[in-house]
Amino acid sequence: MKTINLERSGQPALEFTGELVAGVTSNPHDDKDRWTELQLYKTNSGRYVMHVLGQTVLPDEHVRAKADVIDDIEKLPGVLGYTNLAKQLYAKINLVVKETLD
Repeated sequence: MKTINLERSGQPALEFTGELVAGVTSNPHDDKDRWTELQLYKTNSGRYVMHVLGQTVLPDEHVRAKADVIDDIEKLPGVLGYTNLAKQLYAKINLVVKETLD
């Protein structure tokens, strides 16, 4: 594991010891002006950090970044929701997200 420093918009950077578990992007072909990147990290203490980046190459815009600390991976959908990009991340980490009726 290594020291990771994540930038956050309007907040101090978040530093922890951990590793990248999985990441997905809405711009896999690198051909858009704006896109979103999701990066899930696991900390040395067993917690998770969900880093969401709103990327841009437009000169008058800035990258938007936030990081949420999650104690239980099952709570990740409460942070990310159910967008197509979030579902891609859930699939990468084998997190089954479904609603079950009795």
